Amino acid sequence: MKNVIIFDFDGTLHETMHIYKPAIVSVVKWLNEECGIPVAQPSDARISSWLGMNMADMWRDFMPELEPDLRQKAGRMVGDYMQENLRNGKGRLYAGVEEMLDALCAEGYLLAMLSNCGNHHAQVQWDIYGLDRWFTVFFACETWNGIPKHEILKDIAADFRGALDKSPVKRCGSETVEEQYRICAYVGDRDSDLAAAKAVNVPFIGCRYGYGSREELEESTAFVWKPSEVTERIQEII
Repeated sequence: MKNVIIFDFDGTLHETMHIYKPAIVSVVKWLNEECGIPVAQPSDARISSWLGMNMADMWRDFMPELEPDLRQKAGRMVGDYMQENLRNGKGRLYAGVEEMLDALCAEGYLLAMLSNCGNHHAQVQWDIYGLDRWFTVFFACETWNGIPKHEILKDIAADFRGALDKSPVKRCGSETVEEQYRICAYVGDRDSDLAAAKAVNVPFIGCRYGYGSREELEESTAFVWKPSEVTERIQEII
């Protein structure tokens, strides 16, 4: 039996505001100047509140009145800007993440990622950060047609092998890993992550340094205030 730890990415491992805020600023400028749609630049707090949402929910919160085709185009532009920022070296993992992941791998855990992003964006992040050093697979919501994380994780928990096989972003040779899996913990920073952990009845470690509020994480099994604390919390709850 292989013990699996599920990680969120944005706000849990990755300081995503470094690439997300410039993307939002650029697209808001485009809406104002190219599309003639007056919209104020959102605050940093509001921008960070969208991290962890899927694209549809983010735009429903930000500009629900925006015409659907234009909303889709703006969403694609945000993703393109984020990927450009990644390729230009503007993204970064939180301090201590690499050492924490090294420690968990050394203890024999299988690590998997679950994120509200598209497959291409997941692949870009996978390649730029060399995530296959630690992770077997990056589960992206696009593979499940954008359904909520708690529904995706129920599917993954019911058939990890099947979910691994259909995910396009995974470690080469992952088809040779053990076939019996048990999800033993989830690490994340938003209420959607907590809901996913609850859906499959596994302990949840709430990352207080991320983009979620204190209130949305209050039902976490345990808390961490920096990535280096994750390994100890895992040892305590498993």
